[in-house]
Formats: sequence, C-alpha cells, structure tokens
Amino acid sequence: MSRAGEAAGRRFMDPKDITGPSLLEALGPSVTALEQKWKSARVTWGEVNRLQRQHWDGDEAFRDDAPSLAVPGGPGWLGMIYVFNAQTGEESRRQYGTSGNSYVSVVEFAPRVRAASVVYFGQSGRPDSPHYFDQAPIYARGQFKPAWFHRDEVSANAVRRYRPGQR
Repeated sequence: MSRAGEAAGRRFMDPKDITGPSLLEALGPSVTALEQKWKSARVTWGEVNRLQRQHWDGDEAFRDDAPSLAVPGGPGWLGMIYVFNAQTGEESRRQYGTSGNSYVSVVEFAPRVRAASVVYFGQSGRPDSPHYFDQAPIYARGQFKPAWFHRDEVSANAVRRYRPGQR
C-alpha cells in the first residue's frame, strides 16, 4: 500500500506489491460476476457496452433482442476520450449508453482549419429521418467524419438549401 494513500486515508496498492496471487485475488469477484452473468469470463467490452437508439420520449426500455452496436468508451472518471455512461436495463444483461459526450471533435488549427467529428447517434431525433442513427456505426468503429468548416465545403456537401419562408 502506498504511504501517500495511507496518509490520505485511502487504500491504494503500490504497484511493486502487486503479485500474481494478489492480482488474482483482486480480480476474483469480477471473474465470478462475469461467469454468473455471461457463463464465461472471456467477454469482450463491446458485447457488454452497447449503443441502442430509443425514442426521445423515454418510454422504451433497453432490450438485448433489439438492434444495438458494440461501442468504445466508458465513464469519464476513467479518463476516457469517448465518455459513454451506461446502465443495465431492467431485463437485460448488457449495459446501454444513457449519457456522455454530445459529440467528439478534433480540429487542426492550420492556415486552413480542418476538423472531423462524430455524434453518437445522428443529428435528428425523428425516427423516420435518415440522420436518426446514421453516425452510430462511425462512432462504433472509433472513426470520425469530416466536419465542414468553410463555406465552400458546406456548399459542396449540402443536400438541400433552405431560405426562410421556403418549405
């Protein structure tokens, strides 16, 4: 145990005190829990940590038999870039994302700014929109899409243009 941890009233293991037996003892309860829930301790993070789109009214429950994607990320306190807080549904083994980053972006501040981003679901809250869940597979692969920053990029990639008063 580290002396700094002891002095602060916290119990931290000093890395030099971690041995095979102490590591196995510390992992024992987790292995037991995985074996009880999944019938194996060899479960990938993506099998457990899932992204499933629900309607915004919140009346839908997460369901293991409904479509979902394996995703990276985890709680922010673990230092994750993809902050993805998840919880287990009432009748599910998997955990599903309930909060986290609204989007993740990288920006290069060069003479001509370049950027890339990803939104966990999509830009629309309407289930009938093609943009309801379109970015989820990009996020699940740990990738980004271009974030058009300049007028010429936006114009070149516009699907349609709108002016106030138009339908």
